[in-house]
Amino acid sequence: MATSMKKTTAASTAKKEKEVVETSKRVFKSDDLIPCRSITFGELLMVGNKTKYVYQWADYDDIQEVEYQDLLYDIRIQGASFSRYPRFIVLDDDFVEQNPILNEIYSKIYSVYDLRKVLDLSPSELKKTVAGFPKGVKDSLKTMVATMVSNGTFDSVNKIKVLDEVLETQMFQTLFNA
Repeated sequence: MATSMKKTTAASTAKKEKEVVETSKRVFKSDDLIPCRSITFGELLMVGNKTKYVYQWADYDDIQEVEYQDLLYDIRIQGASFSRYPRFIVLDDDFVEQNPILNEIYSKIYSVYDLRKVLDLSPSELKKTVAGFPKGVKDSLKTMVATMVSNGTFDSVNKIKVLDEVLETQMFQTLFNA
């Protein structure tokens, strides 16, 4: 009987330890650096509200590290914050998990890491997908497509018409005014 009691206790202890490991959250220090990828075409600057550091991304897909305290403050402020708008995507899964608003925002983005893939969709899918994007992602897509249209690297008339409708732009006219 003593042996079976000992086995049960050991199994119980192992189960409790496993539960603790699964439910423990990473604890960030205020100066921990969190990698963030720009989804903004062109240069992006953000002044940290806590540290007053200037964070700078060179272009779309550039990755910079932002201090935890600045990033957390940016998420918590109301209005046009960089992370909630969004202008960049937080790449740290633990940070995103601890800030559910980010998951909510990111779930609305068709492709977090590559907006170019959106342009491969059919016109009807493109319209539906882009309509669900947050404002910041729409702005990035506008800039990207406008640049592609002016460079002659994107000339799908049907898709440009769809994007003009959804993004409230006039890119179609630039095809014929150039």
